[in-house]
Amino acid sequence: MWKYFLLVCCSALRLFIIPHSHCDPGWLEPVDWYYENKVRNIFNNLIELLQENNQRKFAWSEISFLKMWMDEQNILKKNALRSLIQSGRIEIVGGGFVQNDEANTDFDMIIRQFDSGRDYLYQEFGIENVKVGWQIDPFGHSALTPSLWAKLGFEYLVINRISKPLKKIWRRKNNLEFLWEGSDLGSNNTIFTHILYDHYDFPDILHPLKKELCLSTIDIANVSECASKLYNLVNKQKHAYSTENIMMLYGDDFYYHDLAESKLLYQRIELLRDYINHYYWNFTIKIATPSEYFEAVKAESPELPYFTSDFFPYMNYFNMKNNYWTGYYTTRPRLKNEVYFGHRLARAAEIAMAFTSKSSLNSPQASISLHHDAITGTCRDHVAADYMYRLKKDIVNSIHAIEFVLKNVLTEAKNEFALAVSYRVLIAYNPLNWEKDELFSIKAETNDIEIINWKGKVVKSQAVKNVIDGGYIIYFKAKLPSLSFFTIFVRYCFACTDLSAEYEGYSLADKIYKLHFDQNGMLDFIFSKKLEIIPKTNNSHQKIKNKMHEFRLRQQIFAYKGESSGAYIFHPTGYAENLELSLEQIMISSGKVVQTAQIIWYRKDDKSKYFYQKFILYDSEKFIWKIGVSAVQNEEITVRFESQDENVIDIFTFNSADLRQREHIEEIYASRVGKNMYPVPAGAVAKSKNSYLKFYPKFPLGIGVVSPKSFEFLLQRNLSNDDLCGLGVGVTDITIAEHTMHVELGNLIHEEFWRNYLNAKTESYLFPLKDAGKYALSLEDWEEAEVLNEPWKKKTEFYMGFEDNRVYLSSAVIKDSEIFMRVLNFNSVGIGFDVIGGKVSNKTNLAGYQALNETHNWKNSGEMFDEFKNISQPAIKMQTKQIMTLDSGQALKPMELAAFYIDINKFPYERKIHEKSNKEFSARPNDITKPYRELLEHEIVYIETSNKPQYNILHLSFIFLIFFAPAYTVLFYHFKTALSKRKINLYTI
Repeated sequence: MWKYFLLVCCSALRLFIIPHSHCDPGWLEPVDWYYENKVRNIFNNLIELLQENNQRKFAWSEISFLKMWMDEQNILKKNALRSLIQSGRIEIVGGGFVQNDEANTDFDMIIRQFDSGRDYLYQEFGIENVKVGWQIDPFGHSALTPSLWAKLGFEYLVINRISKPLKKIWRRKNNLEFLWEGSDLGSNNTIFTHILYDHYDFPDILHPLKKELCLSTIDIANVSECASKLYNLVNKQKHAYSTENIMMLYGDDFYYHDLAESKLLYQRIELLRDYINHYYWNFTIKIATPSEYFEAVKAESPELPYFTSDFFPYMNYFNMKNNYWTGYYTTRPRLKNEVYFGHRLARAAEIAMAFTSKSSLNSPQASISLHHDAITGTCRDHVAADYMYRLKKDIVNSIHAIEFVLKNVLTEAKNEFALAVSYRVLIAYNPLNWEKDELFSIKAETNDIEIINWKGKVVKSQAVKNVIDGGYIIYFKAKLPSLSFFTIFVRYCFACTDLSAEYEGYSLADKIYKLHFDQNGMLDFIFSKKLEIIPKTNNSHQKIKNKMHEFRLRQQIFAYKGESSGAYIFHPTGYAENLELSLEQIMISSGKVVQTAQIIWYRKDDKSKYFYQKFILYDSEKFIWKIGVSAVQNEEITVRFESQDENVIDIFTFNSADLRQREHIEEIYASRVGKNMYPVPAGAVAKSKNSYLKFYPKFPLGIGVVSPKSFEFLLQRNLSNDDLCGLGVGVTDITIAEHTMHVELGNLIHEEFWRNYLNAKTESYLFPLKDAGKYALSLEDWEEAEVLNEPWKKKTEFYMGFEDNRVYLSSAVIKDSEIFMRVLNFNSVGIGFDVIGGKVSNKTNLAGYQALNETHNWKNSGEMFDEFKNISQPAIKMQTKQIMTLDSGQALKPMELAAFYIDINKFPYERKIHEKSNKEFSARPNDITKPYRELLEHEIVYIETSNKPQYNILHLSFIFLIFFAPAYTVLFYHFKTALSKRKINLYTI
């Protein structure tokens, strides 16, 4: 009776054991090696293990490996695994192709890798939604994560790598479960978050490789002592969480690949479970899935604190020192550049395919490249080479997809486009959904180059001597309408291009900017004068006026000694030293298109090592800055900017959703400067007084807040040291790392900042047409284009039709024979979204398989903080207007990222759809560095094509007119005009 009384009045501990295997798609070995030597056996073993005992469960995350296994199995094995997954005994967690890195990725890229995983789960297993987010190994966590995961339909999120001192404090404060409110993406930015108590491996007393292991053999005589140890461990961990339910992971890297060992693992925990459940009245064990644990927590409806910051930088304590995992923000810049290029090209190809041919493009290798040991560069050299090769396959597939589109849209024209002499053709493509003024450039051995646009008019161009690589760079501008293709003609001529006036000097200016350099060629002053909007107030109207800004700073190039750093950690052996460089040349070029400064330095101790930077002004609200550096062994190169006056410089980083302030934290040890290093996946802002200097990098890198008056970008790392974080080797990188940034000086106005970021991020393309008959494109030099001597007989322009400059079209793909669109309203006011010529469905979650549902109403116990850093609150708090009820269309809240299905079965132009093989190419050339032009000749694009017939809306309209022409002529005219434009209507509220 007394036991019953205690059981009722006193809560009992409930332990949920989660068998799992953490399988990296590449790290010490390439993806295929891990699959063939580890993962294939894991899936084979799981079928046997779970069929042997129907109480066994398992959690699986990496869909890339799941797809590889399913693709090679017979129908019996497929059905066996399918049954285990659909019954919930193997729970799919995460649901992405990989567990993506969070420091070096933007929201477009993350969503794409989830598409690769979630689409496969839906097609193969009928899984519409994944409940549990699973980010247990990325090295720090972004505030973008809770927002995106909530919008993708997740209910819960499991994370792990937060700084050890913070984790210890939160354990004591019962804070390892909380509500995480992330970056502002309109609504639904909060998710229930669980932090693992220690790590994602076995508890020490159950780890097969740890000396603390109890029950090393399945012996009933030892079970009592082991059960007692497990109870004590769980009783200790319960104080870190919100209820008496405890989740404990039961696995590690690539576990369960050995069948005998795997059986022993299950038998050990089953013996403990049976013993404890029989003999303990206040402690139960269940072999479970993560969802079972979280549903048990939700049933108790606990009060939870909420958190609004991020978890950068990540710090771990080992080898008697504090190690800040901040070096990987920059490690392997060439790989990072390739990842970003591949994803942006994939987006451009996806949109073109969806709007013109109702087909989809798969980009599995781009998705794999977001793995937390891929884009981070924290892999061995041969693995990095494998990632590069995989990316090239997807890049080539994207090019083939664009070729497929061009064959159908740039059809035969009625009139010839005659040119007097032989010429080459370049295809320009603007993948943004608004008009864009683009600066293009091509490299040439001569300045005698003429550019002719799609209307047959000669384009103003300017030749600039390329003092860095030799030859000339021909610059020209083009105004490209939204989502459009255009033909550019290039031919040799004589004295037809303006040659820049060139001189040595220390200042550079155009209509908006003036830059000044010191005697060593280092930037020391930026001035801007441009029109800015002064927002209206209660007593005044909105105004536009010329506003001047200046930023006085001292640029220097520094080097840290990296003997103690490695692929992951930034742990220099001393403070940075000013690198001794000798100015070789500073060349100022002035002309009608651009004003440029090219600066070259050599190391004083090694004339074979050179550094360079280039500034390009082109009468735009931003200018282009390129800097190239190389590091000798065990060296980490930064470019530092220091205030030249008394003004403090405030630093903000941009994660592609919001700006967060990063303050300098004093540190007396030089080796700990890594604690002031932060990731820059999308942008950074430096504020001095009321002027904001904005940087939009081409690919991610780290920014260091050196002092209250200085900051630096970490540009290149060449390290021989193993930092003891698991890689086992250093990262040798002797290449010249070139970083390109769009830079802007002015106010910080929300819409303007977002538009300039998206313009910089989504550059237009200029593809050489290497085979005009086949519309075969190249990614190489423009001289790869075929020389043509006959008149051009095909269309020179094509518009896809969607246009509005107040939303960003994040993606457009085909799902269930409809166009599935994700759009971001980057305005501070609500708007209505509609598509003329198509029916807009209600919003779905970002994954596209479920309507938006009400989330669980968790009880809130107040905000909690990171005691070890200044809180990183968003820099911009918008004053937004209330959304009003719309008569038509769908409402988009300010800053909302939302998804819709658009039913457009009829296109306003004729298409010929060619079925493509649903097989990915299997041939793999031996040469990983094979150039794109060779790959383009062999690779086959993987395109999913709708089988539904396509109709030309004009055909149907003319049939309609045959019968009803007298009464409906005027109506048809307006209807046809609207459909041919097919624009997005946005109504400001």
